[in-house]
Parts: sequence; C-alpha cells; structure tokens
Amino acid sequence: MRLVIESIKFIGFQSEKTEAFIKLSGSQTSIIFGRNGSGKTTFLKLINAILSKDESILSKEKVFRAEVVFVDEIDEKHTIIVGMSDDASRGQGIVSSKIYDWRQFDESPLSKTTSMSMGVDRGTTIQSTSIEASDIFRFLSLNNEVSLSKSMALTISEQLAGFLTRQSALKARSIRRGKTNELQLDRDHAFLNNINTSNIESLLLERYRVARSYASEQIQNALFDTLAVAIDSEAEKAAALNLPEDLGEQIVSGKERIIEALNEGPENKFKNRIIAMLSEMGADGGVAANPVNPIFGQLIWNMLKELKLEKQLLDSINIFIETFNYFLGEGKEIQISSEGISVSINGDSLGIDSLSSGERHLFTFLALVVVDARNRDFLIIDEPEISLNANWQRSLVKLLEDLAPDTQIILASHSPILAKGQPSSLVELKPVRMSEQHEPQ
Repeated sequence: MRLVIESIKFIGFQSEKTEAFIKLSGSQTSIIFGRNGSGKTTFLKLINAILSKDESILSKEKVFRAEVVFVDEIDEKHTIIVGMSDDASRGQGIVSSKIYDWRQFDESPLSKTTSMSMGVDRGTTIQSTSIEASDIFRFLSLNNEVSLSKSMALTISEQLAGFLTRQSALKARSIRRGKTNELQLDRDHAFLNNINTSNIESLLLERYRVARSYASEQIQNALFDTLAVAIDSEAEKAAALNLPEDLGEQIVSGKERIIEALNEGPENKFKNRIIAMLSEMGADGGVAANPVNPIFGQLIWNMLKELKLEKQLLDSINIFIETFNYFLGEGKEIQISSEGISVSINGDSLGIDSLSSGERHLFTFLALVVVDARNRDFLIIDEPEISLNANWQRSLVKLLEDLAPDTQIILASHSPILAKGQPSSLVELKPVRMSEQHEPQ
C-alpha cells in the first residue's frame, strides 16, 4: 500500500469536553464499530475533513485539535497536529475564515494523498418514463404508410421501446446531474453522500464511450498511417514486415470490432475495400489464414494493436461488469453498450431501475471503487452493508481488498457479519469525557 494511517485522535468530538481516539487495525482494512450514537458516521466525516482541510466540519463538530499518526512509503512514522490557532477561542464557533493551524499537515506527505468517502445515501434511483412496446406496436398497426408483418412489427416495437426508454432515462439524469453535480471525482478528496444510481450509470457510459471513440479514431487513422509507410518504404522492406504467427486467429476474434470502428468514419473506397476483405476472412467459421499481402497484414495488425489499447482503457469497466455479474448470479447480468446500460434477466432486457435495493447499492460502490477509488490512497465507506444479504456481507471486505489492493480501507459498520473471518480488522469507537481521559498506549 501507499501511505498508511495508524491512528487518529480528535480532541473535541461533538462536544468540547469529549475526545475520540481510534487505533486502526494495522491491516489493509479497518472496520469501526460502536454502540448506536457513538459517532461512527461523524468520525468518518472528520477523517475526510482533515484530509480535505474542511474547517467548517471540524468547527461544527467541536474539534479543538486533531492528531494523526501515519507511516509513509519508506516506513517512516510521522505525527501531525492540526489545532485551533492562537487567535481562535474554544467555544466561540467560527471566528475567522482560517481558525486551524495546518502547517504540520501541509509540510507532511499526508497533504499529497487522495481519498474517496461514501455516505449512506447511495444506490437511489431516478424513475424515468417507460416507453411501452405495445404503444409502438399499436402505432405501427394503425399506420397505413407502414407495411410490416406482425412479427417484424413486434420485434421493432420491443427494440425501439427499449432504446427510447434508455434515452429518456439518460436525458432525465443529465438534467439532474446538471443541477446537483453529485459526482465530483476531480477532487483529491471526493465526499459522496447522496449517490444516485443514475450518476453511476452516466459515469460508466462516459468512460465506455470515451474509450470506444478513441479506439475507433485510432483504427481509422491506422488506414492512412500504414498506407503512408507503405508508400515511403521500398518493396523489399515492406515484404520483410514482422507479423505474429497467429495473426489469422487474432483477425477472426477482432474483425467485427474493427469493421464497426471503420464504419464510424467517412465513406471512401479504400475503407470499403478493407471492410470487404475483413468480412471474407474466416467467414466460413474457420480460422483465417495470415494475409498474403504484407501491407494488408501490417494494416490489420496495427488495427488489432489499437483494440488492445481499447481493452486496457475499458479494463476497469470490464472488471466491474465481471465482478457485479458474479454477485447477481445465474440468469441475470448487467450489460454495457454505447446505447446504455441494461440488466438482462433470462434474456429479457430491463433498465437499471429493475435492480433490487441491495443490487443498486452494490452497483454503486463497486463501480466507484473499480473506476476511481482503487487509484486513491484511502477509501472510506459508511455502513457498506446497507441492503446486502448475509452472503454478500461475508464476501465484501475481501472483495474490496482485491479490487483496491493498494488502498487503505476504513469502514464504519453495524454488522458483525462484515468482519467474519477477520476479526482483527475490528476497531472500537468509544468517545470519552476529557476528565476521564487516559493517554492511549
């Protein structure tokens, strides 16, 4: 892992006369537990407030001083103190725009870290207008200008209804996102309290479309880049190009995506000729032979290399899909395409709103972990067990650690199942009055 926090103490915690201290587990994950009302959610908010230098939260929760002990990447231990400056009086509220002394924090490696914090209000959905296939079928049946068989009209109606429903949902979510801008992932310390499933859907689709668009552009460019090299090269050099022995097999597995990318570009005879040649390769279901023409072989090889880059760009999304579908179980899976995200249940395509509350919560924070949080130093989640069944709770901590192996994970939970199998990750939050204060060992 990167920098690791060992302990955190807040002198002043929801009250000027209260202190809260936690020594984290020493392993990748720490699970904070405590009685109801002990302040677990507040403690997580204060961790974020220290990392993000949010003085308003520190002041609101009556924090007079915070002490953080951490070990840096070269195993050196540091203690930094963030306390009220001399011109700020305890008990007087916010007396200036800068009432805390951040000098030790600013000079420490802790100031260079990144984090993501997730609150409890996640996985909610926005209901969008559903387009009924029966309405479209009725329109097609009554429209004399449309001549379709009944089976064809039914097929078109179902496909068009699904497409329009997804587009309607995306537009509604786009409007809402413009008002609230909930996912501010450009921040070094993202604090996500109210997370709608629609925002996560938009995030995944944006990443997916950017990767596909970039790869398509590069594949189209490969047409002319390869042609330019061929023109500038001598014939014998072109014939000596080094191509992989299994190029034919790779062409069969990747040609449909290459054809799709080429079709997105402007029309020209050269491109159409390449598409026709690709379509013929392996058309009988067998493995295509390596291209005889070395320039054509080099062109296709260059395009296939762009597909590998696309796979790398989509890697996080593919990991998310694989992981989430594993939890969904047989007969149910999530699918992502340029048109949108859908849930397939025994072959029927439905919207994200068809997921259960537990599935939406899992969808939400798994996507955030895989797409963003695993690249951060700290992942902080309040009550990750919300709406999850017992089996999912047992697997959750190990799953988070596998998905974000270099990230320190701090959870607050009411569930004893969450730490089953690794009780050493449990740390108790038990605030004490100052008069009862004992120096932690």
